[in-house]
Amino acid sequence: MTGGIIDLLPFVPGWEYRNYTIEGYVTRGGRPKETMISSYGWMFGVLAATTDAYATLKVTPLAKLQSPPLVLYGEIAKQYGSLAQDPGGWAQKYFRPLASSTWGAYITSFSPGFQGTLVPFIPSTKIEIYLQNGSTQTEAYIYGMATAIEIVDRHALLKAANDLTGPDKQAFLKALKDLRL
Repeated sequence: MTGGIIDLLPFVPGWEYRNYTIEGYVTRGGRPKETMISSYGWMFGVLAATTDAYATLKVTPLAKLQSPPLVLYGEIAKQYGSLAQDPGGWAQKYFRPLASSTWGAYITSFSPGFQGTLVPFIPSTKIEIYLQNGSTQTEAYIYGMATAIEIVDRHALLKAANDLTGPDKQAFLKALKDLRL
């Protein structure tokens, strides 16, 4: 058992998994492509698949939750994986055939939900893809996905959580308060 709020979710209604995707070709130094999450819930995990070590997926909470942006790209995932082991993530695939080129195949992920540490989000959270200036390519393809545990029925979730947790519900209520429900 992870001990986080995620352990209670199977027992309460009012939420669902939702994937937010963004993909396309990005140009080195160009303007990022973006999409928004405009609902309440928790970030379960993120994934980026790309053809360049510096094609980047960035998830930025725009509310003041003290959550920093989550930035994923092939080169940094390789570095994270060497010192912060995550059985569900970081560099799933790192294929850079030429040291002098950033071209290759890179699949990176981050999965706080598997460890019981969900990142809260409230409207709005921005998801961006772009190609950093460190790339040797002028253009690269990137597919980004953020999986959210989204609250779809606030009343049902709160009532069931209250019934389930009884008098010892402070941790659950604090997590919900962080979402400003």
